[in-house]
Amino acid sequence: MGALTFDISFILPVLLVLLGLRWLIGGHVNERKILLITVVLLLFVMAGWGQLTGLKFYPVLMNLSFLTVFAGSLFAPMTAVERIARLKEPDLPPEGIAYTRTVTKVWCVFFALTVQLLPVQRYSPVMKSGYCITVLLPTF
Repeated sequence: MGALTFDISFILPVLLVLLGLRWLIGGHVNERKILLITVVLLLFVMAGWGQLTGLKFYPVLMNLSFLTVFAGSLFAPMTAVERIARLKEPDLPPEGIAYTRTVTKVWCVFFALTVQLLPVQRYSPVMKSGYCITVLLPTF
C-alpha cells in the first residue's frame, strides 16, 4: 500500500501536517523545538532534493529526533525511559533508576545505528528490497 496507492506529493504533506499537529498539542518546550527542527530539516531535504528523497529521509529524521530526545535526557535528572517507567511504577527503586538509565543508553545506540543505516539502505544498490535493515535491526 502506501506509495503504491497514494502519490508521493500527497503522503509527505500529510506527514508534515501530522508533525505540525503534534507540535501544537505538545506540551514541553524542548519537545516542540525538536519537532520544529525535524520539520525544518525535512522541508530543507524536500526543497533541495525533491519530495521522494524527503519521504525517504522521513524515518532518518524521526530517528534523529528520538536520538536527540533520549540522549538529551541522559543529562537530565530523569531519563526518557525513566519517565516512561514512572507512568506505570511511580516509586522506582534506585536499581530501577540505574536500569532505566542503561536502557536509555541502549536506545541511543539503536537510534544512532538506524540514523546511519537507513540512508545506506535507501541508496545502496545491494539493498534495493527495502526490507533488509528494517527486519534485521529490531532483532538485536
